[in-house]
Amino acid sequence: MSNNFSYRIIFSKADTAVYISHLDVMRTFTRAFRRAKTPIYYTEGYTKRPLLVFPYPLSLGIGGEKEILDIKTTVEIPDVNDFMTRLNAVLANGIRVNEIISSEFPPVNYAIYEIISSAIISDVMVNDFLKQDSIQATKFSKKKGDIVFDLKPYIKMIELVPNENIKVILPVGELSNVNVNVFIKAFSDFVGFDSNGFYAKRTGFLP
Repeated sequence: MSNNFSYRIIFSKADTAVYISHLDVMRTFTRAFRRAKTPIYYTEGYTKRPLLVFPYPLSLGIGGEKEILDIKTTVEIPDVNDFMTRLNAVLANGIRVNEIISSEFPPVNYAIYEIISSAIISDVMVNDFLKQDSIQATKFSKKKGDIVFDLKPYIKMIELVPNENIKVILPVGELSNVNVNVFIKAFSDFVGFDSNGFYAKRTGFLP
Protein backbone atom coordinates (compact mmCIF):
# COMPACT_ATOMS: atom_id res chain seq x y z
CA MET A 1 0.00 0.00 0.00
CA SER A 2 1.91 3.04 -1.26
CA ASN A 3 1.24 6.76 -1.50
CA ASN A 4 -1.14 6.90 1.44
CA PHE A 5 -1.28 8.87 4.67
CA SER A 6 -2.60 7.62 8.02
CA TYR A 7 -4.86 9.59 10.36
CA ARG A 8 -6.55 8.74 13.64
CA ILE A 9 -9.91 10.42 14.17
CA ILE A 10 -11.07 10.86 17.78
CA PHE A 11 -14.84 11.28 17.93
CA SER A 12 -17.67 11.24 20.43
CA LYS A 13 -20.93 9.31 20.26
CA ALA A 14 -23.67 10.68 22.52
CA ASP A 15 -27.41 11.35 22.91
CA THR A 16 -29.53 9.45 20.36
CA ALA A 17 -26.38 8.42 18.46
CA VAL A 18 -25.63 5.78 21.11
CA TYR A 19 -28.45 3.75 19.51
CA ILE A 20 -26.88 3.88 16.06
CA SER A 21 -25.41 0.46 15.24
CA HIS A 22 -21.72 0.04 14.45
CA LEU A 23 -22.55 -0.71 10.80
CA ASP A 24 -24.57 2.49 10.55
CA VAL A 25 -21.73 4.47 12.19
CA MET A 26 -19.46 3.18 9.41
CA ARG A 27 -22.02 4.26 6.81
CA THR A 28 -22.37 7.65 8.50
CA PHE A 29 -18.63 8.31 8.27
CA THR A 30 -18.48 6.99 4.70
CA ARG A 31 -21.13 9.52 3.66
CA ALA A 32 -19.43 12.29 5.66
CA PHE A 33 -16.08 11.65 3.97
CA ARG A 34 -17.75 11.77 0.58
CA ARG A 35 -19.60 15.02 1.36
CA ALA A 36 -16.46 16.58 2.83
CA LYS A 37 -14.60 15.62 -0.37
CA THR A 38 -12.04 13.55 1.54
CA PRO A 39 -9.38 11.81 -0.62
CA ILE A 40 -10.03 8.56 1.24
CA TYR A 41 -8.02 5.46 0.37
CA TYR A 42 -10.07 2.56 -1.04
CA THR A 43 -9.36 -1.13 -0.66
CA GLU A 44 -8.10 -3.00 -3.68
CA GLY A 45 -9.95 -5.80 -5.42
CA TYR A 46 -13.24 -6.28 -7.24
CA THR A 47 -15.40 -4.51 -4.63
CA LYS A 48 -13.61 -1.34 -3.60
CA ARG A 49 -14.52 0.07 -0.16
CA PRO A 50 -13.19 3.04 1.81
CA LEU A 51 -10.53 1.79 4.23
CA LEU A 52 -12.05 2.66 7.61
CA VAL A 53 -10.88 0.87 10.77
CA PHE A 54 -12.78 1.10 14.06
CA PRO A 55 -10.41 -0.94 16.26
CA TYR A 56 -12.62 -0.83 19.38
CA PRO A 57 -16.28 -0.64 18.28
CA LEU A 58 -18.91 0.17 20.89
CA SER A 59 -21.89 -2.00 21.71
CA LEU A 60 -25.31 -0.59 20.96
CA GLY A 61 -26.50 1.76 23.71
CA ILE A 62 -23.01 2.61 25.02
CA GLY A 63 -21.81 6.20 24.71
CA GLY A 64 -18.26 7.20 23.86
CA GLU A 65 -16.27 10.37 24.48
CA LYS A 66 -12.98 9.51 22.74
CA GLU A 67 -13.75 6.83 20.17
CA ILE A 68 -11.17 5.87 17.56
CA LEU A 69 -11.42 5.67 13.77
CA ASP A 70 -8.28 5.05 11.70
CA ILE A 71 -8.29 6.09 8.04
CA LYS A 72 -5.87 6.42 5.15
CA THR A 73 -5.96 9.09 2.48
CA THR A 74 -4.39 9.19 -0.97
CA VAL A 75 -2.95 12.66 -0.38
CA GLU A 76 -1.83 14.47 2.75
CA ILE A 77 -4.48 16.61 4.41
CA PRO A 78 -2.95 20.12 4.61
CA ASP A 79 -5.18 21.47 7.39
CA VAL A 80 -6.63 18.91 9.82
CA ASN A 81 -8.62 21.59 11.68
CA ASP A 82 -10.41 22.59 8.47
CA PHE A 83 -10.96 18.90 7.70
CA MET A 84 -12.49 18.40 11.17
CA THR A 85 -14.83 21.37 10.66
CA ARG A 86 -16.00 20.04 7.30
CA LEU A 87 -16.67 16.59 8.77
CA ASN A 88 -18.63 17.93 11.73
CA ALA A 89 -20.81 19.95 9.37
CA VAL A 90 -22.12 16.79 7.69
CA LEU A 91 -22.03 14.15 10.46
CA ALA A 92 -25.20 12.85 12.13
CA ASN A 93 -26.48 14.43 15.34
CA GLY A 94 -24.66 13.06 18.38
CA ILE A 95 -21.49 12.14 16.46
CA ARG A 96 -18.73 14.74 16.55
CA VAL A 97 -15.04 14.71 15.63
CA ASN A 98 -12.97 16.24 18.43
CA GLU A 99 -9.40 15.61 17.30
CA ILE A 100 -7.44 14.31 14.31
CA ILE A 101 -3.99 12.82 14.89
CA SER A 102 -1.46 12.44 12.09
CA SER A 103 1.56 11.45 14.16
CA GLU A 104 2.39 8.08 15.71
CA PHE A 105 -0.65 6.46 17.33
CA PRO A 106 -0.27 5.41 20.99
CA PRO A 107 -0.96 1.74 21.88
CA VAL A 108 -4.25 0.82 23.54
CA ASN A 109 -4.79 -2.03 26.01
CA TYR A 110 -7.50 -0.75 28.35
CA ALA A 111 -10.72 1.25 28.18
CA ILE A 112 -12.12 3.58 30.86
CA TYR A 113 -15.86 3.51 31.48
CA GLU A 114 -18.21 5.59 33.60
CA ILE A 115 -21.33 3.73 34.66
CA ILE A 116 -24.42 5.65 35.72
CA SER A 117 -27.12 3.93 37.77
CA SER A 118 -30.74 4.93 38.33
CA ALA A 119 -30.33 3.57 41.88
CA ILE A 120 -27.89 4.83 44.50
CA ILE A 121 -24.53 3.03 44.52
CA SER A 122 -22.44 3.08 47.70
CA ASP A 123 -18.76 2.54 48.45
CA VAL A 124 -19.76 -0.52 50.47
CA MET A 125 -21.38 -2.11 47.41
CA VAL A 126 -18.32 -1.50 45.26
CA ASN A 127 -15.87 -2.72 47.93
CA ASP A 128 -17.90 -5.84 48.73
CA PHE A 129 -18.18 -6.64 45.02
CA LEU A 130 -14.41 -6.48 44.64
CA LYS A 131 -13.74 -8.42 47.86
CA GLN A 132 -15.20 -11.59 46.39
CA ASP A 133 -12.69 -14.39 45.86
CA SER A 134 -13.97 -14.63 42.30
CA ILE A 135 -16.55 -12.69 40.30
CA GLN A 136 -18.60 -15.02 38.15
CA ALA A 137 -19.64 -13.45 34.86
CA THR A 138 -21.05 -14.69 31.57
CA LYS A 139 -19.99 -13.66 28.10
CA PHE A 140 -21.36 -14.81 24.77
CA SER A 141 -19.28 -16.39 22.03
CA LYS A 142 -20.63 -17.03 18.54
CA LYS A 143 -18.73 -20.33 18.45
CA LYS A 144 -19.22 -21.56 22.03
CA GLY A 145 -22.37 -19.77 23.20
CA ASP A 146 -22.47 -18.58 26.83
CA ILE A 147 -19.12 -18.83 28.64
CA VAL A 148 -18.87 -18.47 32.43
CA PHE A 149 -15.56 -17.01 33.62
CA ASP A 150 -13.95 -15.18 36.54
CA LEU A 151 -14.19 -11.46 35.82
CA LYS A 152 -12.08 -10.31 38.77
CA PRO A 153 -8.60 -10.63 37.16
CA TYR A 154 -9.77 -8.46 34.26
CA ILE A 155 -10.83 -5.48 36.39
CA LYS A 156 -7.80 -3.18 36.36
CA MET A 157 -9.47 -0.57 38.56
CA ILE A 158 -12.89 0.24 40.01
CA GLU A 159 -13.95 3.16 42.15
CA LEU A 160 -16.95 5.30 43.03
CA VAL A 161 -16.77 8.79 41.52
CA PRO A 162 -18.94 11.89 42.18
CA ASN A 163 -22.72 11.50 41.74
CA GLU A 164 -22.45 7.84 42.80
CA ASN A 165 -21.22 6.77 39.39
CA ILE A 166 -18.81 3.86 38.93
CA LYS A 167 -15.50 4.26 37.12
CA VAL A 168 -14.06 0.98 35.88
CA ILE A 169 -11.09 0.11 33.68
CA LEU A 170 -11.37 -3.05 31.57
CA PRO A 171 -9.13 -4.65 28.93
CA VAL A 172 -9.86 -3.91 25.29
CA GLY A 173 -8.21 -5.18 22.12
CA GLU A 174 -7.33 -8.37 20.31
CA LEU A 175 -5.45 -10.10 23.14
CA SER A 176 -8.03 -9.47 25.86
CA ASN A 177 -11.40 -7.80 25.73
CA VAL A 178 -14.23 -7.48 28.28
CA ASN A 179 -17.49 -5.88 27.20
CA VAL A 180 -18.68 -3.36 29.78
CA ASN A 181 -22.17 -4.90 29.61
CA VAL A 182 -20.67 -8.10 31.08
CA PHE A 183 -19.38 -6.07 34.03
CA ILE A 184 -22.74 -4.31 34.46
CA LYS A 185 -24.61 -7.61 34.55
CA ALA A 186 -22.22 -9.12 37.11
CA PHE A 187 -22.35 -6.03 39.35
CA SER A 188 -26.11 -5.55 39.11
CA ASP A 189 -26.72 -9.20 39.96
CA PHE A 190 -24.43 -8.89 43.00
CA VAL A 191 -26.16 -5.79 44.41
CA GLY A 192 -29.65 -6.95 43.41
CA PHE A 193 -30.42 -4.16 40.93
CA ASP A 194 -31.96 -4.38 37.47
CA SER A 195 -29.17 -4.17 34.89
CA ASN A 196 -31.49 -2.10 32.66
CA GLY A 197 -31.16 0.71 35.21
CA PHE A 198 -27.49 1.20 34.28
CA TYR A 199 -26.04 3.30 31.47
CA ALA A 200 -22.38 3.24 30.44
CA LYS A 201 -20.15 5.53 28.45
CA ARG A 202 -16.53 5.00 27.47
CA THR A 203 -14.50 8.03 28.45
CA GLY A 204 -11.06 7.10 27.10
CA PHE A 205 -8.31 4.56 26.59
CA LEU A 206 -5.05 3.61 28.29
CA PRO A 207 -1.88 1.87 27.06
